[in-house]
Amino acid sequence: MPIQLAAFYVGGKEIFRGNIIEVEKASSNNGIRVTAYDIGYVLHRDEVSYNFVNKSASEIAKTVFAGKDGQMSLPVGKNC
Repeated sequence: MPIQLAAFYVGGKEIFRGNIIEVEKASSNNGIRVTAYDIGYVLHRDEVSYNFVNKSASEIAKTVFAGKDGQMSLPVGKNC
């Protein structure tokens, strides 16, 4: 299944954004159960370590956000 996104809003403000992991149909009624995890779930499962010497915070951020060893990469904004 391709990655599908779920986002929830209250009063026009986004309160959740995450990837849909599982969709289950209830057998007793027309209900469904959707399981979605935000980026924090993915990040907490990654175990990787780095050792930086004489690097700027910007260089460290770019390296970490690029990911390594199959780790998920994250986009880098203007501040890096």
